[in-house]
Amino acid sequence: MADEIVSARWRLLGGLALACSGNGLLLMLFSVRSTKAGFGSTVTAIVVGAYYLGFLVGSQTAAKLVRRTSTAVTFGVLSVLLAATSFAAPLRVSPVFWVVLRGVIGYCFASMYVVVESWLNRSTANTDRARVLGIYLATMMVSFASGSLIVLVTGTSASAPFIVAGLLSIGGAIVARRLPEPRAATASHEHHISLADLVRRAPLGTSSAIVTSIANAAFISSLAVWATRSGYSPSRTSVFVTLGTLGPLFVQWPVTRWSDRSSRPRVMLMLTLASAIVAAGGAFGPVRGSVPLVGVFVLGGLTYTQYSLYGAETNDHLVADQMPSAGGHLMLLTGIGAILGSVSVGVIYRVVGNDAVFWTMTAAHLGVAALVITFGRDRIRPRPQSRISVSVTRP
Repeated sequence: MADEIVSARWRLLGGLALACSGNGLLLMLFSVRSTKAGFGSTVTAIVVGAYYLGFLVGSQTAAKLVRRTSTAVTFGVLSVLLAATSFAAPLRVSPVFWVVLRGVIGYCFASMYVVVESWLNRSTANTDRARVLGIYLATMMVSFASGSLIVLVTGTSASAPFIVAGLLSIGGAIVARRLPEPRAATASHEHHISLADLVRRAPLGTSSAIVTSIANAAFISSLAVWATRSGYSPSRTSVFVTLGTLGPLFVQWPVTRWSDRSSRPRVMLMLTLASAIVAAGGAFGPVRGSVPLVGVFVLGGLTYTQYSLYGAETNDHLVADQMPSAGGHLMLLTGIGAILGSVSVGVIYRVVGNDAVFWTMTAAHLGVAALVITFGRDRIRPRPQSRISVSVTRP
């Protein structure tokens, strides 16, 4: 059974990788094509941001889909729906139509993330959880980055790039077919846990999910904007954005292994403080040369790796049959943080200008540090068995 689970884990991640490549491509297409269509900056922001509205809905319905069918069936249905949405996009270039499509895309990916994360959490021991979630995060980010580079081959005109995005989603469904359900899940399938109960049991993980997502959303939504306003060429902008999403591939492995073998809050504190320092450096550093490229790579690695840590911290306090329900709540909190992050950058931009993304991230990461000190100070220097004792009993 163990070998079967490991094999299925790689198939599931492979399917997600193809879907996320399509997502990266779609984000680039909707942003560029909305601008070329003359939607205006406000309408374009609404079109792109509609993704998060669908994201909130999907976060609350994915667990029910899995309960009624299975992980493989749910993932396949979502992939087909995502492909249909991609194929439909070039049929009508309209703000209202594209807002609806972006909402559907957000719904599909929020649901996919809940489905994949709950399956991984249910099939993984606490001592390996952050590492597995780190691999999952790296898969998402590298695939997303590769999607933004696909436009160098397909271009952004006509229907071809949208068709490519749809075909990638269908390919993901084919790769991830026939997934076994973890034994821990098949016994009771799912035990519902309310959002209030989840917050009570894992206050650090749930609160960090919101605040970290503010930083992450500000980062991913503003990289291309910052680069363009700084006078970067389209090719340099593409490289800049890609480097920002590739950072987690190199940072998450040592950090998540350290987190699994040490105090989770202590690692979270050190990582978020490092993120705040690098983000503040971005506001004061040079705009030209190689320094911004190196800086965005490091900042992306530091900030996005925290996704794995707060996810592992939350699930450390749960048992397997609670994880699908909890995963939906955690995704909801992530979506709320993402919306706040996107709005915050726009508001702060009016005060500080183009460096708003870096100041938003600095403030958010300092906020996470305050949360760690508030909720995790008794575990920053724990006794060796203190964290493990929480994870093997029902809270």
